[in-house]
Amino acid sequence: MLLCDSVRSLAASEPDQKQKFLSVLLRELQSHGLTKTPEGVALWLTVRTVAPDSEFPKGLWHDNDPLSAREWQRLAKVMREDDTVTAEYGLKSSPQQNLHFGWALVIESMIKSLGDEDEGDDVAFSNFWVEVVDSKLLISRW
Repeated sequence: MLLCDSVRSLAASEPDQKQKFLSVLLRELQSHGLTKTPEGVALWLTVRTVAPDSEFPKGLWHDNDPLSAREWQRLAKVMREDDTVTAEYGLKSSPQQNLHFGWALVIESMIKSLGDEDEGDDVAFSNFWVEVVDSKLLISRW
């Protein structure tokens, strides 16, 4: 959460300084296997909001977008800290009593990505909600 706040504070920084910091941050996230964690997703989405032209690591998310419909199933597992995803990166998770702060960023980013007037967006958001937020995986975990 501290890194997300730091990235947000960079919005007013000099572009070169901002890009240098964000490049290092994204590279370190990837090198430590943290991109497919709730924290990594939160940072990815925050960087994308603050500096959409940043150079994101390739091949981690379809079209470099964790909110891509093709990634919803994996995003759901990552955000729920599913053991199969964390084991893939050599990480260990433990069940949390409260929702991860990254959920707010995921839902906020999804809402922002939808247009204001397209009726298809209602369907897209409903599908996103059912598959990522409210699926059987989430219910069975709690």
